[in-house]
This record gives sequence, C-alpha cells and structure tokens, in this order.
Amino acid sequence: MTELTLDQRVERLEGANRRLKLGMLAVVAVVAALVCLAATKPAAKVMRAERFEVVDSTGWARAVFGERPNGELGLAVFGKDGGVRAMLAVIADGSTELALHDQRGRVRAALSVWPDGTPRLALFDSEGKSRGVLGVGPGGNPALSLSDKQGKAVWKAP
Repeated sequence: MTELTLDQRVERLEGANRRLKLGMLAVVAVVAALVCLAATKPAAKVMRAERFEVVDSTGWARAVFGERPNGELGLAVFGKDGGVRAMLAVIADGSTELALHDQRGRVRAALSVWPDGTPRLALFDSEGKSRGVLGVGPGGNPALSLSDKQGKAVWKAP
C-alpha cells in the first residue's frame, strides 16, 4: 500500500463519515419537528358519537349513554349481573325521568318532571305497583297519595 492510496482511503472514509453525520442530523431534525407538531396539536373540543359505553375489565357494558330504540335519549347504569339499576331518560313527550331499579330490574322509585314542569316522585312495591306518589298538584299545591297492594288509594291529599 502506498501513502497516496492510504490518503485516498482516509479521505473517502472522512467523506462517508461527514455524510453519515449529516444524514443523522437530518433524521433527528425530522423527528424533533414531528414531536413538536404532535405536542402542539390542539385537543378536540367536541367529541361526537351516537352511543357511549363504559365497560368493566371483562368487557361487559356497565353504563350506556345514547339514543334508545324508541327515540328517547337515555343513560342506563347496569349492575354486575347485567340488569338495569338506574335509568335517566329524556322522554319523547318532553318529560324527564330518573328511575331506580331493584335487583330484579323492577322500577322501585322514579323522579320525574312532566312536560308542563310538574315534578313527581313515585315509589313502587316489589311487584311494580305504585304505592306512594308525591308531587305538585294544580295551582302549585303539594299532592300526596298512598295506595294499598291492590293499587287502591288509601290516603290522598289534594
């Protein structure tokens, strides 16, 4: 090997080293630019979907928010057994209702506001029959009625 050949090889090696350094610098610059762009991307201000579900670790739906088959908007919360335990609904007639269910899925208490703005609290027995209703009657007066097992009113306030 002559000295000239050795100088040529060193020069070629130094040139390759410079190109490698420039290439690495370009890659680092591109990655840094992408990281900066990703970091400055604004968060979405609106999230839209037809239905939202909250699932547990096994994949079972524990809460569902969305339009119900009858066109009403509702939020249902389910127990570990899969049965409905609570339901919040905006009903087609314009009323709203919060219904609490027992382990068998029967409504036991319902708080509602009717389309005319009248509030009402209804309590149901284990067979689903209304046993007590508290609300606001005509003229804004309080209204209360209590019923027996057959559904017959046993006490009623105006």
